[in-house]
Amino acid sequence: MPIKINVVLAGHPLEVQVFDNTETTEQDASSDVICRTVGELRTFVNENSKFDGHSMKLIYKGKMISMDASEDLQKYGLKNGDKIMGLGKPKVVPVEDIGLQKLKRFEKDQLSRLAQTYDEIKTDMELLEKNFLNAQMTEEMIARLMKRVLHFIDTSEKHLSAIDGIQIFDDDTPEPVKQQNREFRKTMINGIQDYLNFNDKFKFRLEQLKGSLKYRE
Repeated sequence: MPIKINVVLAGHPLEVQVFDNTETTEQDASSDVICRTVGELRTFVNENSKFDGHSMKLIYKGKMISMDASEDLQKYGLKNGDKIMGLGKPKVVPVEDIGLQKLKRFEKDQLSRLAQTYDEIKTDMELLEKNFLNAQMTEEMIARLMKRVLHFIDTSEKHLSAIDGIQIFDDDTPEPVKQQNREFRKTMINGIQDYLNFNDKFKFRLEQLKGSLKYRE
C-alpha cells in the first residue's frame, strides 16, 4: 500500500506518496499521484516544485538515489515518514528572445491590419467583377479600388523595409535562436510577398475592367 515520504528541497518538505510493495491495491484508483519508480519521483518533484527534479541529486540515508528512471523505489526500503534530501538548481524557465518578441509585436500591430485590408479589397474586387453596377458607377468603383490597391502595395513595401530593419539578434544570441528568428522573419516576408503578388493581379484585373468599359453602353 502507499506510504508518505518527504523530499526536502532547500529546507522545505514536499510530500510524496510511494509504494512500499509492487502489489496492486484498491488505493491504486486514488486520484493522488503515487510514485513507483525513480523516474516518477523525479517527475513529481519537477512538476510540484520550482526545482529541476530530473537533474537533481536525491540522497536517502547518506546514499545517492540512482539516475535510472526505471529503477523501482522499493529497492531503497522506504518507510512511512522517511525523508529524501533533494540537491539541485531551480528550473530554468525559457524566456522568449527579445528579437522574436519584436517580430511578433510587429506582426500583431501591422500585419494583422494588412491582412484585413487585403480581405476587404478582395471582397470588393469580386463584387465589382459581377457587373452589378452601370458603366459610370463601375468606372468610379475601379478608380477607388485602384487607389486602394496602390496604397496597399506601398504600405506592404514599407512593411518589408521595416521588418528588414528590426534587430532580431546580437552577438550574444545563441545560434539556434538566431536561426529561429531568421525563419520567423522569412515567414513574415513571404506572407507580405504573397499579398503583393495577389495585389498585382488585382491591379491587372482593374486595368482590364477599365479597358472593357468602352464596350459597355
